[in-house]
Amino acid sequence: MNELDKLEKYLKNQDLFDSLEALRGLRAKCARLEREANWLAFVLANACCGVPLSEYIDMDINCMSPPAPEHWRDTARKSVEEA
Repeated sequence: MNELDKLEKYLKNQDLFDSLEALRGLRAKCARLEREANWLAFVLANACCGVPLSEYIDMDINCMSPPAPEHWRDTARKSVEEA
């Protein structure tokens, strides 16, 4: 095997390694999003049972100006990062 063949083999292995690293990153992101979705579902279920939403988010909540979806996403993200 000459040097060019060795280099080509190395580059193919490096592409595979990079692909595996990208896949690991996507799996980690998917797992984090799944935990966020679980947290949001938990909050929603509790809200339907009468637990005040103010227990979960650092905002004054009233019917006239409820938290925007991005506030809930930020809170969900923070809650799974802390866990």
